[in-house]
Amino acid sequence: MRESFLYAFVIMMNMELTYGSCEKKDIQAVYELQKKLILRYEDPTVQDIDKALQWSLTKIEANWETYTRVMCDGKICAYYHLVEGLDLRNELDDFYVLPSFRNQGIGTMILDHIIEESEDPVYLYVYQKNRIAIHMYEKAGFMVTRILSPTRMIMERK
Repeated sequence: MRESFLYAFVIMMNMELTYGSCEKKDIQAVYELQKKLILRYEDPTVQDIDKALQWSLTKIEANWETYTRVMCDGKICAYYHLVEGLDLRNELDDFYVLPSFRNQGIGTMILDHIIEESEDPVYLYVYQKNRIAIHMYEKAGFMVTRILSPTRMIMERK
């Protein structure tokens, strides 16, 4: 067990993450990641799934230039959208780590980068059943500040 932990730590330390603007061709990839979350965690008795998917696509298409694409050793590994708010808080609107890059500490490294770069507190919406994401956010100091619906809640780091 200890050897595998050390191996994972060495892999993390040797990764080079670079951050850049999304390109128009990234729209579909971001949408597919969001679509998987909606289909997995949203409750169709609470939310009209088709409307949620259409709203998501429209939002991504209208804002793709403000999304960030994260590269790990030259390969796309994640996307996120940090929105500067007028209320002295920033919203981490979308944050997706591609499946082949999960469980390697990359999400935590990116989240740390986002927090470090943000001058204001950061908040986000998360599905209540997305326990893996919630655990990562809690480790980074986020706390639940509001339950929005039977499926979603807001977490904030001050």
